[in-house]
Amino acid sequence: LSQIYRFGLTEAVDISGGYYKNVLFAREVINYIEDHISDRITTRGIADAISYSEAYFCRLFRKVFNRSFIDYLNDCRINKSISLIESGVENISEISNSVGIGNCSYFAKLFRGRTGCLPSEYIIEFKYKIGKL
Repeated sequence: LSQIYRFGLTEAVDISGGYYKNVLFAREVINYIEDHISDRITTRGIADAISYSEAYFCRLFRKVFNRSFIDYLNDCRINKSISLIESGVENISEISNSVGIGNCSYFAKLFRGRTGCLPSEYIIEFKYKIGKL
């Protein structure tokens, strides 16, 4: 359950009180994103994959995570890209493709919006931090 809290679950987790469905839903979403992070993920695609209508999926997602699916997905993508950078990947095109964003310009804009710096700046800062620059 700690993994679910880490990923933003906002509903109280009380299995005997009826929130078990929300926990299962959160696990399905988190697992799907982790397994398909390098793919083009859409709300319709994930809703179909876990057998929900797109409208119901979006409502339930917002209820459980207290944010939109796309906002959450973008955070997951940026977090994964930071992990890739910190593991030594320096090619921004490779990083953006690895997190399911084929357009490097959009990736850079999204990265800057979430971290306050461009991916290339983050790479330089990280190298400096670990003493490789």
